[in-house]
Amino acid sequence: MGEWLASLQLENGAFPALDLRTPVVFDTGQILHGLIDLTEDPSCFRYESSIERACLWLIDIQDGSGAWTKGAYLNTAHVYSTRVAWALFRAGRLLGETRFEKAAVRNLDWAATQQQPNGWFRNNSLKDQRRPILHTIVYAARGFFEIGGLLDHDGYRDA
Repeated sequence: MGEWLASLQLENGAFPALDLRTPVVFDTGQILHGLIDLTEDPSCFRYESSIERACLWLIDIQDGSGAWTKGAYLNTAHVYSTRVAWALFRAGRLLGETRFEKAAVRNLDWAATQQQPNGWFRNNSLKDQRRPILHTIVYAARGFFEIGGLLDHDGYRDA
């Protein structure tokens, strides 16, 4: 599976949408999680080069705010991309690249600005921002929770 996924990687380091041409932030993050899992397993092939290339693409296109709009669904920043940030953070730890970890934290800091007083997040849905779906809610929560745990940061864990 890992070799097939790595074979899909675009020249710029991103992983594509179903059309196999369009670079997508979320898909890149999802595949990063898989490649990291495989690389952490000593019995599996190592994918450090693919992981690094994907991370370099993610930090290259990250907005100054920490969000991702370029390469995002509808070219709109989404809080659920904290799941991508978690993959980027994990890659930073795996490869010893603090710049990947810092970029992941920038995304969480941006996402935290989207939280409403009632706990809900703006920009955490695929289309109708008034009605986020459970899928995107869990993606956002998981990114905060996992990075918060790795950093022992209560503010992220409690978001």
